[in-house]
Amino acid sequence: MIHTGICPYCKERVTKVKVEDVDMEFDQRFIWRGYSYQCPSCKSVLGVQLNPHTLNVELKDDILKELKKTFR
Repeated sequence: MIHTGICPYCKERVTKVKVEDVDMEFDQRFIWRGYSYQCPSCKSVLGVQLNPHTLNVELKDDILKELKKTFR
């Protein structure tokens, strides 16, 4: 595979990224777990996304909690 991505900050070729867990906050009320993708050369953040596994677990737990309330 030919890697053609270039970091927009340091201009080095990006052949892999460093991934870190981050907290994502919205309106000081909602906090989710996410991932931060960083350039391996300069450590600049190239992107962020929600952690899909954590999102699925939290959604399942919320649905089960609501179902338990309904069927009591």
